[in-house]
Amino acid sequence: MSAELLSHAEAAELARVLRGQGPATLGLLRCSDTMLVGIRGEEVSSRRHCAAGSAVEIVGSGGRHHLFSPDCSAAALRHLAGTAAATSVPTRPTTAAHRTGELPGDIVTALPRLAGELADRMLTGQHRALQPIIDASASLIRIAVLRADGSVAADDRLHLELRIGARIAGAPGGARSLRVVSGSSLELLAGDDRHLAAAAEVACTAAVRSEAVDPPEGEMAVVLAPGSPAALLHEVCGHGMEVDVACAPAAAYHPPLGRRVAAPLVTVIDDPSMPRWAPLYRVDDEGWPVGRTVLIDRGTLAGYLTDGEGARRTGHPRTGNGRRLDHTHPALARMSCTYLAAGGSAPEEATAGVRRGLYVKSIVAGETNMSGGEFTVDVTESYWIENGRITAPVRAATLHGTGMQVLREIDVVCDDLDFFAYGFQCNKLSQFPLTVSVGQPTIRVRSMGVGVT
Repeated sequence: MSAELLSHAEAAELARVLRGQGPATLGLLRCSDTMLVGIRGEEVSSRRHCAAGSAVEIVGSGGRHHLFSPDCSAAALRHLAGTAAATSVPTRPTTAAHRTGELPGDIVTALPRLAGELADRMLTGQHRALQPIIDASASLIRIAVLRADGSVAADDRLHLELRIGARIAGAPGGARSLRVVSGSSLELLAGDDRHLAAAAEVACTAAVRSEAVDPPEGEMAVVLAPGSPAALLHEVCGHGMEVDVACAPAAAYHPPLGRRVAAPLVTVIDDPSMPRWAPLYRVDDEGWPVGRTVLIDRGTLAGYLTDGEGARRTGHPRTGNGRRLDHTHPALARMSCTYLAAGGSAPEEATAGVRRGLYVKSIVAGETNMSGGEFTVDVTESYWIENGRITAPVRAATLHGTGMQVLREIDVVCDDLDFFAYGFQCNKLSQFPLTVSVGQPTIRVRSMGVGVT
């Protein structure tokens, strides 16, 4: 990819210009092509969006300055790097845009076909009132990052996702259900017909949820299923361990490292290369290689997620988490794939002994006070736990509390680690939506606040 966006000869020439602005200066070329197909019942929509641009970030005694252009070319980088006044304003060179990186033709053809196949399967099922809600997306992002020392880091990121949902017309609350199937290739996305299996599960679950009861309220045991419910983890500690948040006054997960913040069963990791079948990136948006960053190690605070600016300011090591929404934004310390490591318990141990509680199958949205750790998340699929058994489906509920309290209340961690890849959209300082992944095995929280949506 680096040869497509930036040739070796162009890189060598541009590096000399970047060095003139300081040794920490970098240049970015970025282009993207995104296709979205939506199905609501029998209505089908499709749209496609392409974007490209370049940016130069100059680091000096006056701080970091971010300049950008809508042109994706070596000429645009040369113009930006040579700009005399380092101010964070857009600038436009006179050269024509150099755009590359279209989605492969087989994906453009296959995506509507896969979405339609899913809808047809669900519409011809036994439940006549079921309405498919399907969003299929394909995104190809290509970047090349040039440093002042002449090194080039390039990445080619292909993300494919089938978001398969359904509702029962006329049922209380719509009786919704959702599953997400993701992959970094068509073979991984639809291999072994796992998208069809997910559609069948969605249809069955939606039908069952048409008989859902009102959610419980109050403090109770909460069991979180593997995969999607790790969105709670994203809220309760993920943002708080991004270095700019962690090192702010009154932060919940402030230094020093090594202090106890969670139960001994809890190990939390961030790794952009996970899961293997749906990695997010190989180098971050500042050209830094990815790494496996342990945030909590068996209950103790072990590390933070950093970008270049945060690492320079705080002294914490670079972790490959400098991410940006697009070329018009500076990089920030952001989560990638954040997950709770597997434990040694069997999944049935999580519900055993729970007299009254909530089993959470799906969480796809939430909010957190990043400095203080208070959070609220919306539960989209859950069930009663009564005397150790999962029983009646429950209508939409919320979970609330503080992050550290939840982490300390985890008393069962199972061995069935799973991931919600590409399924969560994250917001930070108005850079939204940035794709992240989450993961966890089945876990039990002894006590957590449950409320009505």
